[in-house]
Amino acid sequence: MNPPEKPAPPKSADLRSNQVPWGAPKPKATPSPPEPPAKNLSAKKVPWGARKERPAESTAPLSPPPPDAMLTHMPWAVPTRPPLPPPAAPNLPAKKISWSSRKPKVVPLAPVPPPPTSHTTWALPKGAVPPPAVDQAEMEFARELRTADDHEPSAEQLVAYLSRLTSRKGEPQAPPTPQTPYKARPISFEPTRWDIFLQWAHAHRRRLSLGSALFLLIISTAYLLRLVSLNAQIDREWRVIETALHNRYALVPGYVECIAIYSDNESYAFAMAQRMSTAWRKARTDHQIASAAVQMERVMSLLTKVMNRYDQFVPLKDPDQADASANFLRLERQRERSRRETAELVQHYNTVARNFNDKVEGFPGSVIAWLAQLHPHALIFSSDN
Repeated sequence: MNPPEKPAPPKSADLRSNQVPWGAPKPKATPSPPEPPAKNLSAKKVPWGARKERPAESTAPLSPPPPDAMLTHMPWAVPTRPPLPPPAAPNLPAKKISWSSRKPKVVPLAPVPPPPTSHTTWALPKGAVPPPAVDQAEMEFARELRTADDHEPSAEQLVAYLSRLTSRKGEPQAPPTPQTPYKARPISFEPTRWDIFLQWAHAHRRRLSLGSALFLLIISTAYLLRLVSLNAQIDREWRVIETALHNRYALVPGYVECIAIYSDNESYAFAMAQRMSTAWRKARTDHQIASAAVQMERVMSLLTKVMNRYDQFVPLKDPDQADASANFLRLERQRERSRRETAELVQHYNTVARNFNDKVEGFPGSVIAWLAQLHPHALIFSSDN
């Protein structure tokens, strides 16, 4: 019988990698000796043999060792001061609530039926489910979870404040305060009338721009035609006034003949009448005609005064003087009739001229008149001139 074979000794590579050959018995692990408990040793270096352990039964605090002058180069060896105890919490007084403002017991309210769907889901998108209603218990639980706030009003104060608020219709609303509850506005997904109009205007913007340009062109043309018609009417009125003035001042030679029958010594009156008549015939522009008309009125007044003097202070009149007096009365009647006609024509002319000037000096008449080369007209025989 052959003796059992001994296992081959492990190789050096196996010993380095702690690998055991297949089939070899596993070596028993030797238990490591327990480590001694760590001692609370300070970092301060002391000579060997001078270390003294603190007896376990002594509970009195040890006084710190005196500072060593040789260990100033080792800051980690300096004993540190123990941390300070945390500060005590301040003694906050409790909130004082008056006996009358103590929160009453909550009386459960009767369940309120939900409003119709057409009024509750109008602000929700299609297919959305409205959130469930919150009961009184959940509201009380949420109110209790809120943090305490000394400035927060109580439920009684909110009810009293809301009861003093004015209605939304017909009365001005009270100014909001920091304690006023926020009321969110309802959200509507339907477009307003202004949004609909903007969308329509954007879709037809080309037609609207073309129509606006045509409208402005039509208005400007109508305004220009109105100004042109007023200007033409002023010219017609001026020609009528000029004809009436020519007929009126044609009576001046008759006054001169009547005065000449009585006396030939009125050289001043005759010279004034001759000079002003010549200026009247030579007047061409509107301003010259108006100035000559004013001078002719003064000449006619002068001749009337001279003729009245001779007619009153000559007691005995020959047949020629009597005919001159009769002719003078006829001239006076014609002069008065022409004065009334001329006054009406001048008043109508000034009215049309004021209307034209207001349109030309205003807007947009000033721009149109500047483009059409139209100018305002001066008033004649008026205090405004």
